[in-house]
Amino acid sequence: MNNRRDILGQFTSDRKNLLPILYRVQAGEGYLSPGAVAEISRFLDLSENDVFSTASFYPDLRFTPHPAHTVRVCTCLECRLRGAEDIISTIEQALNTPAGPTAVGATFRLDKASFPGCASLAPVVVVDEDVYCRVTPDVIEEILAKYR
Repeated sequence: MNNRRDILGQFTSDRKNLLPILYRVQAGEGYLSPGAVAEISRFLDLSENDVFSTASFYPDLRFTPHPAHTVRVCTCLECRLRGAEDIISTIEQALNTPAGPTAVGATFRLDKASFPGCASLAPVVVVDEDVYCRVTPDVIEEILAKYR
């Protein structure tokens, strides 16, 4: 892939460049494919296992394409008391996917999260960067429709 070669061309083959290269390649391609790991390992004269184990240590580096949209439901105490689990169940049914890692090519990823300080706004749902407050299960389809 030319883009990957262009990225590698911006660095020397010094091992200290591994993390910046990993982040730059992921930014360009959306994730670290097996081909990207192999090419980076050749460029830096490291084993693919070294590249993979380093990348897997950082939770924001991923080895599968990221879904187009991320839905996060707050599960802090106040949100749980106000129905967060019902909202999660409704979203799981609407998206036909459980919370957590999703299949490659999925449009949505559903995650549980904690947003401190949101007690007066509970329950809170965040889709990408859009925040929805005082959410109830009956508005989930309306919210998700904006992103389909």
